[in-house]
Amino acid sequence: MTSGPKNKMNVKKGARFERLIARIQKLVHAQAEIRSDEKLIDIHTGQKRQVDVTIRLSDGPTEFLGIVEVRDRSRPVGVRYIEEIASKRISVKADAAFIVSKSGYAQTAIKKANELGIRLLSYEQALEWDWSNWIKCKCITALFKKYDNAVVTLCQKDEPTIGVTLSEKSKSAYINDKSSKIILDKEGNKFCSFFDLIHSFIVSNGDEAYKQVPEDGSRVRVLFDAGGKIGPAIFLRNSKNELIQIGNIKLEVDLFYEVEDHPITLTRYKEVNSDKSIAELATATIEHQDKNWQFEILAPTAGDRINNGLKLNVSTTQIEKDI
Repeated sequence: MTSGPKNKMNVKKGARFERLIARIQKLVHAQAEIRSDEKLIDIHTGQKRQVDVTIRLSDGPTEFLGIVEVRDRSRPVGVRYIEEIASKRISVKADAAFIVSKSGYAQTAIKKANELGIRLLSYEQALEWDWSNWIKCKCITALFKKYDNAVVTLCQKDEPTIGVTLSEKSKSAYINDKSSKIILDKEGNKFCSFFDLIHSFIVSNGDEAYKQVPEDGSRVRVLFDAGGKIGPAIFLRNSKNELIQIGNIKLEVDLFYEVEDHPITLTRYKEVNSDKSIAELATATIEHQDKNWQFEILAPTAGDRINNGLKLNVSTTQIEKDI
């Protein structure tokens, strides 16, 4: 009869183990170095520790070491093994640790792994999933709310179903300059432009509507109706040049997201004379509306993983564009 440890070694040296290594090699990074059955020095004892698979990446200032342990047992992985790998990760100074298990994981082990920052995979997941997204955060994806093809109907206060016909002067002003302030206050003074009105209306009412918009750039045609709730009071000059109060706004518009990926710079701050992480900072420069913004995410004590509930400090700073 084949014993557990011997069976484990046979599987690791078999075709499935080789496919796993090939999959990692293909996806992690063009400059990544993958090794199997490597011995790493334990920083506490000075002895060598066996690791099933190591992943090394040197990309600019970023140095990454990941360890992968393959578990081929008939029983699900338990808490004790999770703690063992978490301890090994610290002892060999690895940035991340992964466990690949044939028989799954106990629920208590999953909870423990979540707290200790150990990634858990089945054999199938390890062969199918994109390791590159797990090894390194490459970019920040920015989603900008956009709209287009707006059709707005401004209805009279006393006749909420009837749209106001613009005066010729207002029409001409709008045609010549879309930013013309043809929306008036109750005294007939210039208040805002059509664009300002549409924009403020979407900003005020669009949060819920954007939830149904896919993040792939697809457009969704949406109908907004103010339902008579307008404030402050706004007016238009009609075809008779009369000052007419607007009682309702109806807006039909295409909503979509503009998706942009921006490369980031990762910086890890460590304690003096120690390898313990104090914090990690991800920085990206994002250009939006002809302005450059420096986007920073600071994760205190993040290590190689951001745990559930960890508070993030997010800041943006406008920076001057080169001329």
